[in-house]
Amino acid sequence: MGGVTLRMKALLLYSILLLLPSINTCHGRVSELTNGKIIVKKTYYDPSVKVDDDNIPLDSTQWYFPITVDTDSVVAERFVLYTYHTHIDSFCNSWYSQQLYAMHEPILYNKPMDKEVIRFTWLRTFHNPIAIRIEKSSQGITMYWKRCDGAGGYEPGKLIANKKKGITEEQWQQLMSLLDKASFWNPVLEEEEIGFDGAQWIVEAAGGDFYHVMHTWSGG
Repeated sequence: MGGVTLRMKALLLYSILLLLPSINTCHGRVSELTNGKIIVKKTYYDPSVKVDDDNIPLDSTQWYFPITVDTDSVVAERFVLYTYHTHIDSFCNSWYSQQLYAMHEPILYNKPMDKEVIRFTWLRTFHNPIAIRIEKSSQGITMYWKRCDGAGGYEPGKLIANKKKGITEEQWQQLMSLLDKASFWNPVLEEEEIGFDGAQWIVEAAGGDFYHVMHTWSGG
């Protein structure tokens, strides 16, 4: 295997992704999230997921993300893999879920929500995993942040930080503006980067009857 190039590995990964079955029912629909922005997103409902009153899984093996392998979101072209970063394969699902479960985070995709939620999960290979969740409801806007004492690329460890604070509508709008600039709602096709170590950046949005996720890797 010493002669296998990174691009060949990318094509192998692409082939595996196409073989993975979808395990959740989903459908496209028009949804609205803040500022009157109209976005077409998919919804994923799974009543079989066992959760507590805070929507935290009762079982550590429960996945936090629907399997979303869309053949039109990953394109191989001349030995280069391109993606919209909106699919979560089973390997990443298991990995990310283990980290979020250790941080006592709720699942966001499995049922309709009466609030808007943005969550950023930062998994650095050798550093503590971090999750930042911002929720907007009729009662106000609250930011929660959590950290475990393990490593994002290995065992998450124990929860050592669990705090929250209120934020303003202006700060919420600043976040929405940053997501717009990052093409979060309508991702552009990018060359996929695959490597060792570094960090996984995962951003989720949920509210009403839709769910959306993007994830990407950064090296070094």
